[in-house]
Amino acid sequence: MKQLSKQPIIAFDFDGVIVLGSERTKQRCWLELFRPQGEEATKALIRALKRYGQGLGSRYDIIHDVLQDINVPKEQMVKLIEDYYSEYTQKVQAGILAEGIRNEDKRALDFLANRANLFINTATPQPAIEEILDRLGISNLFKGVYSQGLQGQNSKKTHILHTISRQASRPIKDLIFIGDGEVDRKAAAETGCRFIGIGNDDNRWAETERDFPVVSSISEAATHLFPEFS
Repeated sequence: MKQLSKQPIIAFDFDGVIVLGSERTKQRCWLELFRPQGEEATKALIRALKRYGQGLGSRYDIIHDVLQDINVPKEQMVKLIEDYYSEYTQKVQAGILAEGIRNEDKRALDFLANRANLFINTATPQPAIEEILDRLGISNLFKGVYSQGLQGQNSKKTHILHTISRQASRPIKDLIFIGDGEVDRKAAAETGCRFIGIGNDDNRWAETERDFPVVSSISEAATHLFPEFS
């Protein structure tokens, strides 16, 4: 466990926050994965994404339901699920790394890491998120990386926020969670920690007044928290 300072505690969602376009990259990769199987597979995928999106289920859940909906024989399911999982993970890793992290957001993370204890709270599976952070060159900035994908039944983002609070030996109201989805906002509300929203075309948070700050990026969040950052 990395040594924690008495500085502020900031947790980040990953997709749409650390890499702003990664949510759309994942959607594109899902479609590329199942489009060759035809229209019924694409429709089944859309249903599965609605059912399990924003961390409500795993990649395995999505793939299983698509294959089940297109009547793949049970005896083929286990191998096909693993094959699709592997192919999807490779596509996503390549897409996210190709997009990368914006220079101004990397600079903001470097700045924040010297003034706060930083954590990741994501639905991305643990091996995948650790590899991405490492290959983006930012893994050293975080005191802890938590994935709800491999943490078991108590792995919701609310549980991870409580885990971070315990690791930091700080009351959860002292935590700041930065995210871009309703799941993130609700997790902050349920636990009582502060929330900063990354506004985008999907959540449209910037279009109406909210009871939490809405920014466009990590760099803007850094300025909101530390006005000296510029």
